[in-house]
Amino acid sequence: MVSLLRSRLAALASAVMIALILGFGAHVRGSLAAAWQLFRIPASTPDFADVRIITHAIDCVANGQDPYTACSLDPWERIYNYPPLWLKLGNFGVSSRSTDLIGIAFAGITVAAVVTLFSARSWVSGIFAFSAMWSWPLLFGIERGNTDTFIFSVSVLALLGMHRMNARHEQLARELLIVALAVLKLYPIAMSLLFIRGSKGWRRAGIVFTAAALAVFTTCLHRLHSVFVNTPTDHWLSFGSFDTFRSVRPYLPSVLGGHLGDTTRMVATLGSAVAGAIAMAYGSMNPPPVTKFLTRFDANTGIGAVASTGLAVFWLTYVMGSNYDYRLIFLLGPLGFLVRDIDRSGSLRSVPLILLLLGDQFSLYAPRAAFAHALHPIVFVVACAWLGHAMLALDTPEPAAGAPDRITG
Repeated sequence: MVSLLRSRLAALASAVMIALILGFGAHVRGSLAAAWQLFRIPASTPDFADVRIITHAIDCVANGQDPYTACSLDPWERIYNYPPLWLKLGNFGVSSRSTDLIGIAFAGITVAAVVTLFSARSWVSGIFAFSAMWSWPLLFGIERGNTDTFIFSVSVLALLGMHRMNARHEQLARELLIVALAVLKLYPIAMSLLFIRGSKGWRRAGIVFTAAALAVFTTCLHRLHSVFVNTPTDHWLSFGSFDTFRSVRPYLPSVLGGHLGDTTRMVATLGSAVAGAIAMAYGSMNPPPVTKFLTRFDANTGIGAVASTGLAVFWLTYVMGSNYDYRLIFLLGPLGFLVRDIDRSGSLRSVPLILLLLGDQFSLYAPRAAFAHALHPIVFVVACAWLGHAMLALDTPEPAAGAPDRITG
């Protein structure tokens, strides 16, 4: 236990420092929203704005309104854009009065998950673990009380804890986890890639994908269109293929960028899907640049599963288009693996990739300029090559779920 706590000291110290700055800032500036401005986080008043989308929508339902078409009780009059399952919380007494409690709970479980994830046993890995806690998507998601932080945290804590189960129970638990998370938000369906090992596991991945899709359609089919239509977009607070295309479009020849009209989003999605597939195929061939800079993970282990699911979610959300930057929190999963790899391998082979991922996270602190949008597609291509190298290569280790996780720390 002492060793376990010692390995988390860097991340824990960082979390405490952030909390102290927020507390001091709130005292001096008069509000928590003003304190968040110290971190260049676009805070809102009242707090936990994204939790309020759910809790005030529950109030609307109680008042006989359809929150998918009108939500007059929301402080910003936003229309509800989450799956209907979240509205069932009203059956357990949740209402707008519960907002702060839920927001604090989301923040608590997120901090616990990230501190658990970033294990460091040397001064080099400790520096990176300390730095990762200042991730802009992480702090932005906590300030908003966004459900993405909850989904990320549950997936991390569950996958890191499941390695104590026997092989059969661990595999079943992973399958149920993916289905349950996909019902709360569609994108965790990408985590089905977790079961692929080179030429093996495709059937099981397909079964899990189908089960998750059926669960989504069963609980959300009549509202799925509204969820997509009602979701707002903000180019300068988003990432994804569509936002990348919008950033580079002014520099493209008119024949490529000037006459696409309504097909722009489709072109961006298809183009990124093709680019991602090519990068995955390249990575699966294990060329020297890939084997040198992209450390392979074993998805049978807890930390390997966290890395693979984080990359899979990033891949899908990037291809799908515009996503708010807090969803980049899933890149902390593979980043946590790399930080542990420094201690496990005794080398600095993971440092270049760590710097790239941290650079992508910290670039968001700067004003919304081309720099941040330029890094996202680079990280996307690298992430796809990494997925191909770790999970699609023909020499990928055979499935051995339940094997001891030697680097969970």
